Amino acid sequence: MSGDLAVLGVLGPRRAAALDAAVAQCLVNVARHAGVREAEVAIGFSGGEVTVAVMDSGVGFDEGDVPGDRIGLRTSIRARIEQERGTVRLWSTKGVGTTVVMAVPEGGE
Repeated sequence: MSGDLAVLGVLGPRRAAALDAAVAQCLVNVARHAGVREAEVAIGFSGGEVTVAVMDSGVGFDEGDVPGDRIGLRTSIRARIEQERGTVRLWSTKGVGTTVVMAVPEGGE
């Protein structure tokens, strides 16, 4: 983990909980699918947004190949963050790893 956890203090409780749950789901996905035992989590605050990146050097995947009935990325991460007016960006390359960057605006409930 790198960065300053104190930046989470600029978020309202509901928004902070949504970000926390989305990060937890990212880590669950790493544990279940990446084939590695470690991930890096980086947190920061800039431009009125709290940003958290979760990075692994695992097997990677093609997002288009994820079956429609899988809810981890779609619901537990993307929908949760977008509900808080945030964004999710994902980069993944087979054999190289995956990076998920979540950003939510300060404030919220």
